[in-house]
Formats: sequence, C-alpha cells, structure tokens
Amino acid sequence: MLDSTVVRAVRVLSGVALAVALIVALPGRASLQTPTDAPAPATARVDYLAFTQGAMPLRVAGAAAQLGAGDEQALRAVDGNASAFTVASGAKADTVAEFVYELAAPTTFDRFAVPNVLEAISPAVTFARSVEVLGSLLGPDTGFTVLASATLTPHTRRGEWTELSIVEARAVRWVRLRLIGGLDMTRGEAAVEFTEIVGNGTQEPATLMYRFRGDWTGPGLSMTFRQQGAAVAGCYDTAGELSGTVSGNLLRAVGTNRTDKVRSTFVLGVAADGTLRGMRSTGTGAFRPYVASKNMPGLPARCTPLPVTLACGSTVHAIAFAADTADLLPDSAAVLSGLAEGLRAEGRAIVVEAFVAAADGTPAANQALTERRATAVVDDLVRRGVAADRLRAVGGGSARPLVPGDDEAARVMNRRIEIRCQ
Repeated sequence: MLDSTVVRAVRVLSGVALAVALIVALPGRASLQTPTDAPAPATARVDYLAFTQGAMPLRVAGAAAQLGAGDEQALRAVDGNASAFTVASGAKADTVAEFVYELAAPTTFDRFAVPNVLEAISPAVTFARSVEVLGSLLGPDTGFTVLASATLTPHTRRGEWTELSIVEARAVRWVRLRLIGGLDMTRGEAAVEFTEIVGNGTQEPATLMYRFRGDWTGPGLSMTFRQQGAAVAGCYDTAGELSGTVSGNLLRAVGTNRTDKVRSTFVLGVAADGTLRGMRSTGTGAFRPYVASKNMPGLPARCTPLPVTLACGSTVHAIAFAADTADLLPDSAAVLSGLAEGLRAEGRAIVVEAFVAAADGTPAANQALTERRATAVVDDLVRRGVAADRLRAVGGGSARPLVPGDDEAARVMNRRIEIRCQ
C-alpha cells in the first residue's frame, strides 16, 4: 500500500537525464505514474538546487560538522555530480549533517530527488539514511518548514533515483538540507556518503549581483576581480588571467596561465558574507570545489587583472535562452547591453558563434539550435545599435566543448556565445 511517505527508485538509461514521475496527490496517499525506460529529453527540467543555478552554500551545522562535514561537502551536495562523496567520518545512527543554501531568487519546488543510493563494499562506509529539505522565505536563520523528506533504501544499480515525498510546495529563498544517520550502522559508527540533492520547480528572475570586486585567498586559490555591469575581469594564482560574465549571482569565466598557457574554467559565487565559493577545472581535469575568504582591506593583491571588457574575443555565458529554443530570456538584457556597447565602436567584421553541450541533443539538432541562437543574438545586437553589415551568426553545435566531461558544471560552461572579430 502506498502512503504519503513512499519513495521510489526510477530507472533512467541516460546518466545525465532525469526521469520525472508525476505525483498526483490524493487524500492520505500518493498515486504514482508508472515510469518508462526511455531517457528524458534534452529539455529535462532545471535543477534550481544546483550550485550552477545559483544555490549558494552558506553554512554547515549539526554534529557532522565536527566529523569532517564542511564547506566542500556543502558544495558537493549541489554540484550536479551524482558521484558519492564522504559527508562525515565516524558518524552514528543519529548524526545530523545540515547544509544551508541561499537560492538565486525565490523558488517554488515541486520535486526533490537523490540519485545513486549505493552502498560501498566496505562495512565501514554507508550511505545517508534520511533526507529532509526545509525552506524559508524569511532568512537563513528563521522561518523554515519541511518541504520534503525521504527514508532512503539502497538502489540496485547506478542511474536510479529516489523521489522525496513533497510535504509543502511554497516559495522559498533559503534551503536547509538535513542528512541523518546511515543505512548500515551495525558497527555503531561509519563514514557516511551522499551524492546530490536535485530540486525542480519554478524560479523568479534573478537579480544581477555586483559582488565580484576585490581579492580572495583560500587553500590552493587566490583571485582578484573587477566587475563592470555583467562583465568581470580577473586574475588568479599570480600568473593567470580570466574574463567572464555574471548571470544572477554566478560568475562563469575562462582563464589562461601566462606561463604555461594552461586553461582553467570557473563557476563561482560570492555569498552574502563575502566568501567566494565555486568550482574550477584546470586543463582537462574534473571540476573541484574551492572556498576562499575575502582579503582584509589594505592587503596587496597577488596579481593584477586586465581591464574589464566585453567585446571582441569575449566568451559569454550569461546570455540565457529558454530550454531548447532561441528565445532570449529577460535576464540576458544586462550582458547584451554591455556587449552591444563594446561592439558598436568596432570597425571589423564580427562573428557571433553559439555553442551547446553535447548532452543537449543530437549533433544535427544541436547544430540547428546553435544557428538559431546565434541569429537571435545578432538580431538583438542590431536592435541595440551594432551595424548589421558587420555581424555574422554561426552555429558551433556541440563539437568543440570548452570543458570535457558531462557533469552539470561542464554542461553550463559548454553552453556559450563566442565573439570573434576579423
């Protein structure tokens, strides 16, 4: 018999697609639509509880905070990567790990899910037993109520998902994720693992943040940023130079080390307390989480950033489209305005080339989509005063990824617009 606490594992054939089941609420029970084994389409729903959508880790609490759970674990729970990581070592059956996030804008969730609930071979390692998601519209410290919860059971293979039971669907700006205990605590304590929490729903438009100004230092990372509108220029690791664009509260940037010419890509956010949090991929390496504190005023920067520009040579990530369309979204206005301003003074021919991630569709569909998107950007730039006879739209498809891999961070970096002048 199914009741309101039921969860179910949904098998999907694509490692990146989310199989979405309809949950039809009836008095006192849930009726679940039978899933199919077909992979979800490329227009799979947006995960608004992902860091790449602006879910910013704020703090870690609970007993697990003394057992290894920290900023890195908070970020990995929302990094869009469904691989397991250790939340805390030496956890007991009632040990709680609590991660608080600020969302990019008020969001109403109608689905939460956890992928790959898989038990390790070692009896000293187990998966988290219970998951609770709470939300608040008032602030990070008050007004939280339970949005969804689940008691997990192991999956039989990778690619399965456990849906959480929705308790309440209402607009929230802050989310508290609580992980409790482990599935197998027969030894009294164990290292507890988790993969990620996915949250689908609807989100209000995000406001452009102007927090990417100043200097930050953390383990293995030092950065300096200057921001002008949606455009950012920066430097890192004494010899690296980067540029990028801001959408909502996220900076997506590409940099190159002047010494060895190795490229790095970044997805970064600055929390309300000034802490820089995000992910970085260097060369062909996987994305790694980073946390850095803002330097005290008066301390010298370790590097000197380039002037802020948004024109020829720019790689732009903040131009957003509706899923699987060439319809520009309203929050693209700031970066398009800045780009037009930078290009109006150009006397050269300008190529606007659009790219998408390989997972977005078939090669032919991706090629056609990027052609339409490049044309939409060109049309918008013409409306903003850039000479039409100097602009050319090109579709780059998905054949030239900026970042290897197929996790969410790689996908958001590969969806981009490149500006070349000839």
